Amino acid sequence: HDAADLDYWRTYQNSFIAFGEYNGGDPTVDSTIEAGYYTAEGDLVYKTKIDCSANTWKAIVSSDGEESVFLEGDLETACAEGDVFDLFLKIHQPHLMSWVFTGQPLQFDERTTLFLERKERQRGLRVPTDHGADTASQFRIKTTGSAVLTRFAFGKCFIWPEELSSTARKWRSGSS
Repeated sequence: HDAADLDYWRTYQNSFIAFGEYNGGDPTVDSTIEAGYYTAEGDLVYKTKIDCSANTWKAIVSSDGEESVFLEGDLETACAEGDVFDLFLKIHQPHLMSWVFTGQPLQFDERTTLFLERKERQRGLRVPTDHGADTASQFRIKTTGSAVLTRFAFGKCFIWPEELSSTARKWRSGSS
């Protein structure tokens, strides 16, 4: 894509991070965490849904104007009363976005691309959404049950809270 097209690249390397805890009941009964990136008109770009009772996650995109499951899987660690959680959305490029939940990447598989049309490299999957991150203007998050948000951070650079010892903190440090 043309490097001079600033509208296309304006969301490049943005991050959105929500922190929370399971407080006030058994999260495996009815707790969910749903977060997404949307256009100004409210159209879905990319979202994820964590379902603690089913111990599953889904990555959802907009496909022909309808929501469609892109990827799904099981949570590596069950939600538990008193535990902390974090949910991380990293925007790499308009169709290269990654969700991480408490240190677990919510994407699997890779694709091979060419860097400068010469060198092969492994990249995350292209997110097949109707709207790229370059069209987004809203990040939304909601929780149910005992999943409670405690803080939110966003931007191109951020400081990871020292008191959080989740595996996502370790993942973030190792992937920097």
